[in-house]
Amino acid sequence: MAFSFFSKKTAGGDVAQNDQGQQALRGVPTQGPHVAPMLEEDFFGDDGLVISGDQIDNLQVTEDFGETLHPQIEAAVMRYVSGDVPGTIATLEKACTNTDMGAAIEAVWMMRFELLQQQGKRSEFEDAALGFAMQFGRSPPLWPVDVVEPVLPGQPQVVALTGVLNADIGKQLQPVFEKGMTGPVCLDVSGINAVESAGCSLLVRSLMRLREARRVVVIQHADHLLKQVEVGAQAGLAERREYWLLSLDLLQQCGDEQRFEGLAVDYAVTFEVSPPSWEPPPATSFPTVVPQVQQAVGPQLKGDMLGANSELASLENYLVERDGVLCADFSQVRRVDLAAATVLFNALLKLTSRGKPVRLQKLSYLVAPVLQTVGIPQLATLELRTV
Repeated sequence: MAFSFFSKKTAGGDVAQNDQGQQALRGVPTQGPHVAPMLEEDFFGDDGLVISGDQIDNLQVTEDFGETLHPQIEAAVMRYVSGDVPGTIATLEKACTNTDMGAAIEAVWMMRFELLQQQGKRSEFEDAALGFAMQFGRSPPLWPVDVVEPVLPGQPQVVALTGVLNADIGKQLQPVFEKGMTGPVCLDVSGINAVESAGCSLLVRSLMRLREARRVVVIQHADHLLKQVEVGAQAGLAERREYWLLSLDLLQQCGDEQRFEGLAVDYAVTFEVSPPSWEPPPATSFPTVVPQVQQAVGPQLKGDMLGANSELASLENYLVERDGVLCADFSQVRRVDLAAATVLFNALLKLTSRGKPVRLQKLSYLVAPVLQTVGIPQLATLELRTV
């Protein structure tokens, strides 16, 4: 899904929304995960420099960075680069409720999630995640799972959930997310005797986290919990979305495809979104989980890039050539101020003499708009990290 930071000016000077952003807000699918948006047109920087579509093929997320930042994003960026974290959070929270944000609204949410994650504000992150799900009708970003050394595969971790399924259920789920836990998970829900909205939401997001971490999840006695949860999913009543999502999860665990399809259609009609797809339940024998080995990404820039003495001046040392493109990995860069962004601009100016395109990859939603303010999209293709 492509998000937009920017507003686009038409020939008459009026601001027009990015088509991709409009589609995203309406729930209409955009390009697939490996297709860059808007490849059929060129991008123009402020000085008229053309960055053609063929330079940005095969990107996961690429934005039109040649336009003016939305004023509220610019206000948040200025607070952020000055070190005013509370002011930045407040500005982003306000922007998330602004009905005039247009295509930039989802980028604002991503900036907010990243900043809350940076500051370790997990409770605020979870609250925002629920608000995002309610507003956009799809899964929010997840609190990142710690990267840990794998344990022996194939050994299930059994956790029994008891009492009321409410906000406190996170304490019972905590062992599943402790360091070293990467194998299959068995959740026994036979001890649940009541459910609340917050607990349903927390369990749904916990299941999403486990699947994102490629952990096999089996829910024992799912039918017991389903009887308590499905009463909260009333067709035609567009509320209690968390009850609907958990009911759909539990129906898949029960292997009841017919009831799942019926509820999925009701869900789609009620919330005006595409129905979820059926996935067969995992085998209860807990198949072996083989940890994936990540490919080396080359030298990486890390941390905060601040001031005129930033490492960005030596960007050449961090470049890796792939398919004739010079790439720099920014996935570990937390913050860039205006002085460092200017240093980066000067470094890129020198690199352009090589005649090869430069791509800055996996940029933070907080860093990318800072680079936009100093004109870096005129010299390099910017690629946002996957959220």
